[in-house]
Amino acid sequence: SIADAGAGHPRLAPMIARLLDPHWDPASHRPAETDLGAWEAWLEEGDASRGARVFFHPRGPRCHACHAMRGAGGRIGPDLATMAELPLSRLLDSILMPSREIAPHYVTWSIETSAGMLLSLLPLTEEADDIEVYADGEGNLVRLHPREIVARKPQSVSVMPEGLFRRLTDDEIRDLMSLLRRGDH
Repeated sequence: SIADAGAGHPRLAPMIARLLDPHWDPASHRPAETDLGAWEAWLEEGDASRGARVFFHPRGPRCHACHAMRGAGGRIGPDLATMAELPLSRLLDSILMPSREIAPHYVTWSIETSAGMLLSLLPLTEEADDIEVYADGEGNLVRLHPREIVARKPQSVSVMPEGLFRRLTDDEIRDLMSLLRRGDH
């Protein structure tokens, strides 16, 4: 069985628990998301090469959908190779509480279309014929003509998802943070 395969392999136990238990909660023993000092103390050194697999995995946290790492990945958010220059507390704050401080050029907008859709989008650029290009929370591009937009309002919630670490094992968090702190892959 899968559970037996993990016996004697402590690194596999959290991953197997995530597969077998629909109510698995990896965060039950972690610091509160608002306690950055406790997170700094909790983090141990991980493996940046495994962190790159977490970053780029299509069923992982999908960091690559919006962010690049040394040119590979999405173009919606900043290239995360530059995050290595930040203090650890600032990096953790950006991940654990992404809506607490949003840079002006990353403000998400609530947009109501003439088709009756209400969208939460990040403005990117303008193309020919006045087409406005936006990105959704999954990194998908949305193109709208200004005539299609009935109303728009800035939001105080980041396009980056809350609770990112809640979906990861302890090792995945440590590996991902090692990648981000190193700034390469």
